Amino acid sequence: MADVASHEWTKLQKIVRKAAEEAIRKWPSMLDKDDVEQDVILLLTESPAAARTILDSEPPVAHRMAVKLAHQEAGKQITDYDHFSGQFTYDTDMIRALLEHGVLTREVQGFHDELVDLMDGLERMAWEKSPYVYPILKRYVDGVIPDKNSAERKALNRGVESLTQYMNRVNKDRARQRDSGPGSRRAISNAAAFGVTTVQNEEGSR
Repeated sequence: MADVASHEWTKLQKIVRKAAEEAIRKWPSMLDKDDVEQDVILLLTESPAAARTILDSEPPVAHRMAVKLAHQEAGKQITDYDHFSGQFTYDTDMIRALLEHGVLTREVQGFHDELVDLMDGLERMAWEKSPYVYPILKRYVDGVIPDKNSAERKALNRGVESLTQYMNRVNKDRARQRDSGPGSRRAISNAAAFGVTTVQNEEGSR
C-alpha cells in the first residue's frame, strides 16, 4: 500500500515545491527553497507511507501536510545554522509578535537587541524608500487592520517579510562588528525610528 510509483514522484515533487515556497517565507533571505524541497523529498523517500498519504489526500489536505513537513525541515536548517554560526535568526512570527507588542507606539521594557534591530531595519527600509514601510506603520502605528485576503493585507504580509530580511541583515552586521572589534554602531530608539519613518507614512497616504 505504501509503494509509490516512479511517475507519482513527479506529482509529489510539485506538491513539495509549492510547500517549500510557502515555508521559507517564515525565514526570508535565510533559506534556499531548493534545499528545503530536497530535504522534504529525502524524508518522503525514507517514509513511503507518508508519501502515499500525501498522494492519496485531497489537494488542500496534501498541501497542508507538505507545508508542515517543509516547516519542520526548514526549522532544522535554521537550528543548524544558528548552532554553526552562533547567530540568532529572526522569523516572521517573531517580528509580527514584536510589532503587536506595541514597540512602535510606546516605550517598552524587556527588549534589547530585538528592538534595536527592528528600529534599524525600519530605518534602512525608509532610507531605501521601501514601499512596505507604509503598510507596517498603517497597521502597527495607526492601528488600521486590513481586511483578510485584501491587497492591503498582502502588502502588510510582504512588509513583515521584508522587515524580517532587514533585521536579519542588521543582526549579521552587528555580529561582524562584534567579531572585528569595537565599532561605532549607533543605537536608535523607537521614538527616533518613528520620526524617521513618519515621512514614509505621509508619502504613503498621499
